[in-house]
Amino acid sequence: MRDSRQRRRPVDLDRRHPRPREAIEWASALKQPAINGAGNQAYYGSSIRTTNRLLHELSRETQVTVLDCED
Repeated sequence: MRDSRQRRRPVDLDRRHPRPREAIEWASALKQPAINGAGNQAYYGSSIRTTNRLLHELSRETQVTVLDCED
């Protein structure tokens, strides 16, 4: 059994949850401004907050605008 005091290794969310990366790559390939409104499939296997953060990080320095409830 794992000791609960052990530190967990950081998780590479980008690798574990490829849907956000795929969505931003697809929208970036359009070579024009695009809006990403993530659907249920983007959040599968992760939390809404984590996925939104990842989408925003991946879209930085692109022509993709990510919409979420916090905007």
